[in-house]
Amino acid sequence: MKLSPPKAMVTIISLACLLMLLIYLPTMLGSNTPITEYIYCSPQQNNCISQQSPLGDLKMQITPADLPYDQPIEIVISNNNPNIQQISLQLKGRDMEMGLLPVMLTSIQSGTYSGTTGLSYCTLGDKMVWLAELTVVTPQSNYRLIFELNNEV
Repeated sequence: MKLSPPKAMVTIISLACLLMLLIYLPTMLGSNTPITEYIYCSPQQNNCISQQSPLGDLKMQITPADLPYDQPIEIVISNNNPNIQQISLQLKGRDMEMGLLPVMLTSIQSGTYSGTTGLSYCTLGDKMVWLAELTVVTPQSNYRLIFELNNEV
């Protein structure tokens, strides 16, 4: 069977893409896939704590705890695991698309990271539920912790 030049080119490109997928798929699905934990918490009750065994205790403290939209909000992440190499954080609305709000965290001392952000105005006010997505990097794996920040006491 003889293929015309355009059909031959499409066939070659398709086979090359399939071969690349077969080679790189195991790498993409490998050990860098984050392990996810979902934590329900209320910043006003100061109970945003993960006690996931591989990471140890990890606590998120938010000031002011009522998550106002018109003020700076300080977020402090503290942990007791010396293997944690990096922590990143982004906020997003749970029920309403508010965009992603990345928070630049800096290490202020061993095991403690801090950052300041502001929240977008929301017509739901204090009824808005925010998700704080932490990505924690260790030599063994990446972890994704999702804190559901519910202000109802």
